[in-house]
Amino acid sequence: MSKPVTIVGAGLAGCTLAWQCHLRGVPFLLIEDQPTAAGSLAAAGMLAPVTGKAFNPSWRIDEFYQPAREFYAQVEQVLGTQLWYDYPVVRLFFDTKDRAKFEKKRTSNLEPWIAEVCNEVPNAIADDGAVIWQGSGRVNVADFVRRSRAFFQAHQSYEETSIPSSAKTIIFTTGARGLVDQNPVNLPHRSAKGEILTVKIPGLRQDQIISRGTWIVPTGKHDETFLCGANYDWDDLSNTPTASGRETVESGLTSLTPLPYEVLDHVAGVRPIVRRSEPVMGRSAEGHAYLNGLGSKGTLYAPKAAEYLLEHLLTGDEIPLYLQAM
Repeated sequence: MSKPVTIVGAGLAGCTLAWQCHLRGVPFLLIEDQPTAAGSLAAAGMLAPVTGKAFNPSWRIDEFYQPAREFYAQVEQVLGTQLWYDYPVVRLFFDTKDRAKFEKKRTSNLEPWIAEVCNEVPNAIADDGAVIWQGSGRVNVADFVRRSRAFFQAHQSYEETSIPSSAKTIIFTTGARGLVDQNPVNLPHRSAKGEILTVKIPGLRQDQIISRGTWIVPTGKHDETFLCGANYDWDDLSNTPTASGRETVESGLTSLTPLPYEVLDHVAGVRPIVRRSEPVMGRSAEGHAYLNGLGSKGTLYAPKAAEYLLEHLLTGDEIPLYLQAM
């Protein structure tokens, strides 16, 4: 029997939407016609409430943050594993001008996320100090995707196949591949390839993220391993790691810490970007639904965005205008 909802694409967006269906008792089929295509398998999953050189809180964070925390807690309970790791982000200042910019922008909208402003950071290159953001962390996206696929497969709700001819409501969550192929809609995009290294850094704290352009994120394995990244390449939209990408990431790594390191792995993935890192959703001319554009902040935006889309499909509620592709 055909299930009412068919979700095409089993990366972060597709698996999140599948969980929203599962948690609400909505029958669905999650399919992946290109199982190795999901850029989510190469994502670090870092979540920072304040990002960039401008020290701006993440877009609509008050709306998306708490639902994300609650969503991953629910999934962790069902799967019996940890996916979310609470890590403060130690955002090193670039220079005195950068620190002065922070102090100038230190207003009420930043204060909830500031744990500390410090002048020294052990084992980090922080000549001008750092601000430590709280409420941040990492979601193990690759583990989330793999475990979700296995869980739904065990419940006869995941298949590696093409779209069934009997499919009724079809939702495309095909990430960068869908944007490049212009399927199911023609969306202008600026998708960007990013490369990430897994490194071993003896002596570096494993309970915090270090960031200044490049970032170093603990894997959560407590074995002195970290993820380090990531570069941006808007021309090469393949999932193939490159020597130049590795060189860029290693250069960033050595600018953050003087500690010696060993590279253990090197992966690449393409971020699906439509407008900055803001999700978009809607309907195609054929009536198919889509959720895309999660970019580098998908762990923050995917849960609530998927909830909005599912509510639209089930009840006819309007999709918030700011989530629609204009």
